[in-house]
Amino acid sequence: MLLSLGRRSVRTAEEAPARLRIRIPSLLLVLAAAALLAAPFLPIWRITLDAPQYPEGMGMLIWAHTITGENPHDLTIINQLNHYIGMREIVPDSIPELGFMRPLIQALGVLCLLVAFRPRFWSATSLLGVFALAGIVGIADMWHWGYDYGHNLDPKAAIKVPGASFQPPLIGPGSVLNFESASWPASGGWFLLAAGLLIFGAVLWTWRDRRLTRGPAAGKRSGLVLASAFLILACGGQEAAPIFWGEDACHYCKMTLVQKGFAAQRVSTTGKVLKYDAIECLLQDEKTAPLRAGERVYVSDWSRPETPFLSAEEAFFLSGENVASPMGGGLAAFASADSVRAFQEGLGGEIMTWPDLANR
Repeated sequence: MLLSLGRRSVRTAEEAPARLRIRIPSLLLVLAAAALLAAPFLPIWRITLDAPQYPEGMGMLIWAHTITGENPHDLTIINQLNHYIGMREIVPDSIPELGFMRPLIQALGVLCLLVAFRPRFWSATSLLGVFALAGIVGIADMWHWGYDYGHNLDPKAAIKVPGASFQPPLIGPGSVLNFESASWPASGGWFLLAAGLLIFGAVLWTWRDRRLTRGPAAGKRSGLVLASAFLILACGGQEAAPIFWGEDACHYCKMTLVQKGFAAQRVSTTGKVLKYDAIECLLQDEKTAPLRAGERVYVSDWSRPETPFLSAEEAFFLSGENVASPMGGGLAAFASADSVRAFQEGLGGEIMTWPDLANR
């Protein structure tokens, strides 16, 4: 009997670490779910504006379901200022994303709880992928929203600044006319970031547990899956950055970017962005620093310079002496074959693709 009790005690001591390994990822996922379920009831993002005529400053809070001023009358004042420069009024009810953002975040919280019941490497990794994809889409949508408001201006506006745009920075400090602006996560945004880190911690823990219980081979396979997932997400985040006209300088020729429709960008696999005032500057820079595997190149549509940058591999290029590009290279990009042919009829020149330009 004593021998039996001794064996049971040994088994209990051996099973305790196993139970602990299971409970830790569950705890991490429950905490992530709590953060996700709380975030929609807090402001997600904060954009502030400071200027000499407004010494106390003002701000705008973006929630999961609405947009408000940081102070009672801030949003009204911001809309009045926007009216003078031709920006549309910010009306929360007219923004469709605010109608489903709160239930989407809450659904992610419920999904965290479901995975927490029996966390496994594949389920935790899938959850992390869904969370990261939602985050990337949300950030890209926020940038596009700001771009649309800051660039599509009323031509009858009282104040016109040729070549200027009024898009606030996506994150960090920036300048809009004589206003110093800043864009940072608010309390709800930090909750979302914490949820992502907790889910990531659960993934690492389940990977470690899988390696301990199934051996090094299974751990290596899981590690490859995890690494592949992060590579895919990293590539998905390689987007073109906004251009601050009159402020940004060309990486190659150091000239200030002022002429819309000709700019280009080069984005590394880590998200580093190099900006160019002309396609020819990008091509010259590429001769000394060739594109690496995974790097992306973006160009502006000359026929519609206010639209977002497009991938160079999908663009059509017109090369000719009558194309007045900034550095005299005679190059312009277009999103469609019809557009480039229409300009070719008036200006002449040769229609080319990105491989044609890169190899010439």
